[in-house]
Amino acid sequence: MSDWGQGYHVGIAYTLGFYPELAPNHLEAALFFAGFKSNLAGDGKRYCELGCGFGLTTLTLAAANPHIDFVGVDFNPTHIVAARSLAESAGLANIRFVEASFDELLGPRFSDLDEFDVIALHGIYSWVAPAVRRAIVAFADARLKTGGALYVSYNAAPGWMPRAPLQRLIFEHAKRHPAAPREATAEAFRFAKAIKDAGALYFQINPQVGAFVDAMLTQDLTYLVHENLNESWSALYHADVAADFAATRLSYACSAHIADDVDETSIPLATHAMLAGIPDGVWRETVKDFLVGRSFRRDIFVRGPVPLTPAEIAEGLERTLVLTVPRAAATADIRTAMGDVKGRDDLYGPLLDRLAAGPLRAADLVAPLSGTERAAALQAVRLLIHSGQLKMIRADARPDWAPARRLNVALTHEIAAGRSVRVLAAPAVGTGVPADLTDFGFVAARARDLWLDADTIARTTWKLIAGTSIRPMRDGKLYREDSEALPYLREAAERLLAEKRGLFETLGI
Repeated sequence: MSDWGQGYHVGIAYTLGFYPELAPNHLEAALFFAGFKSNLAGDGKRYCELGCGFGLTTLTLAAANPHIDFVGVDFNPTHIVAARSLAESAGLANIRFVEASFDELLGPRFSDLDEFDVIALHGIYSWVAPAVRRAIVAFADARLKTGGALYVSYNAAPGWMPRAPLQRLIFEHAKRHPAAPREATAEAFRFAKAIKDAGALYFQINPQVGAFVDAMLTQDLTYLVHENLNESWSALYHADVAADFAATRLSYACSAHIADDVDETSIPLATHAMLAGIPDGVWRETVKDFLVGRSFRRDIFVRGPVPLTPAEIAEGLERTLVLTVPRAAATADIRTAMGDVKGRDDLYGPLLDRLAAGPLRAADLVAPLSGTERAAALQAVRLLIHSGQLKMIRADARPDWAPARRLNVALTHEIAAGRSVRVLAAPAVGTGVPADLTDFGFVAARARDLWLDADTIARTTWKLIAGTSIRPMRDGKLYREDSEALPYLREAAERLLAEKRGLFETLGI
């Protein structure tokens, strides 16, 4: 392991991923439903992602929000070179990528970074050494504006605690078997499975860890390397993370996983009364983590929390709601910390039908309702945003769609280079949306002014991936040759044209 990694594995680059919870509009929506004022997505705001990796999240958000300035920071030069190249390919003028460790950011070399309205870090805080966490806290202290928000995710105690010894086992085994990182990690997990199957009492006492090992054997090895081959790895209690940032005058506000703030979808029903007498928010969240055995948290802290007044809540409902999935794919089954929660068909069905007709003000959506039905409808909206099927945007949002369209075309070139990308920038909602292979084929065909029928989209998609290892898959079967892949891609393209083409226009794709 290179010593400049400060205990974090830097031998291989990280995976490409997009994290929708980091979008400014999403952070605003989470804070709104939690009852707090925020101004994170307006013109002239500034946004910083720490530990941006290849920068796909930062790039997508910058393309979808050209009125906001973005900075992505990572200390792995391979990540920064790739991110800058993609930003240049897309012609993005509102983004800067910085190669630096977090403890360098407050030095004179980066004095021009100024302050930010949002600082976000996903999958960083519990994977780095305590000294690096202190540097993150110091950066937030110095660079987050008053009224700004900090997003931080981390492996959480107590839910992750049973798995902590497994990470140590993987790390120690890999350290003693000096193969390449991926091979060393794969062999370490095979060793863990072998001792599990041999009857190791640790796995008998913690059967969920044994199931976790079996599941990890099918995961991307690059992800597993970065998850496990770090000298510093911690499962953190919310109370401790809150204390870290309290020293910088940051207060915990809510979860970016919106369902985690709805008691009905975040803790067992029998435990609701136990929280009734806990006014201390940090203690309440810590207790909730025990009630549900939470293993991962996505916290939003704010500098200067201001509760919304009734008038401000009414003003917030003037924001626009946009459905981001085809109506046929929209569902009332919402995945939460309590598992899949089934929403009322008589409530969700009519709401989704109205939203499928086009963007709609939240106030108009709930206007025909009153009392408990209005509250239920607002909670449904909240959970649909949580599930990613619905986005809430400012009523005055008038984004320039050209940067996002340039990035989307650039992402088709990433696919053609063999990189697995699964997001398209959607400027109408200021974020990215999940994308499959034919979606990229559609974007590539449109960029070339080809006739947009199913056959053309299928053939364009195949041309993108033919020289790569990327292949379409159905029911676990890879379609490796064009003779079997093209019929499948044509079928997928027909569904796209029937269900998603109008949606893509609405989203600005």
